[in-house]
Amino acid sequence: TAPLDGAPVPIGTAIGGTRVHVLDASLRPVPEGAEGELYAAGEGLAHGYLGDPGHTAERFVAEVSGPPGSRMYRTGDRVRRLPGGVLEFVGRGDDQVKIRGFRVEPGEIVAALTGLDDVAQAVVTAHRMSSGERRLVAHVVGAPGADLSPLALRARLMGKLPGYAVPALIRITDALPLTGNGKVDRNALAAADSRERPELNAPHREPGTPLEEAMVHLWTDHMELLGIGADDDFFELGGHSLLAVALITALKKEYGIDISPLDFYLDPSPAGLARSLEKAGLTL
Repeated sequence: TAPLDGAPVPIGTAIGGTRVHVLDASLRPVPEGAEGELYAAGEGLAHGYLGDPGHTAERFVAEVSGPPGSRMYRTGDRVRRLPGGVLEFVGRGDDQVKIRGFRVEPGEIVAALTGLDDVAQAVVTAHRMSSGERRLVAHVVGAPGADLSPLALRARLMGKLPGYAVPALIRITDALPLTGNGKVDRNALAAADSRERPELNAPHREPGTPLEEAMVHLWTDHMELLGIGADDDFFELGGHSLLAVALITALKKEYGIDISPLDFYLDPSPAGLARSLEKAGLTL
């Protein structure tokens, strides 16, 4: 692993009976000094993961320049080859996640957060929702005496990161959970990520009409968040255009009424949707 100061780590060269390749995303060798992903091959390579053909197919691929039928293993390590053949470890390539079609490096989000004076530690995870879509979640520990607000942190990140890389949910915590060997316990974080409600601008308000209540239930199902209020803003909850289309489609299927995207964007809350439906003549 990389040292705490982030300095590069030389990891040597291939040992006897093994071959290593430094390749780009198209499995082409990268020039000396350029960054690529490390692949290992040779006599000691395993045949795959026992009982896991899907994972095997993802990680064990045909070797680019080896004997006929040989395979190589995708390590997930990002390295560069230095003069003389020594490999230098750069980081992990499989930490990247895809958010709404964009590749996101959680480490860059962590760097943006910890670059703020009142943030001491941060970890960013990608929580997979039942729809298959991923939602970025940041776990933040404040500096001593800091009074952090999830909403304020999101606003500050908007000036540092593209919108798709700003976490949909920010959790402020006194300390990050650790495993027995002192590493961040990501399983504990994943359990906390599930169905958590972000802090919003508007005070939380319970639905006041049957139609508002129906809209809150609809949002809860589609956004996989508990505790949604009638006035909560769709975009502050981490919503985006594709999810907005899904909600509008669900409304038409459930109630037979078309709501235009413009109507939705002008008042993006459960109460706003209820008002639009009322204007269209729906009552419950």
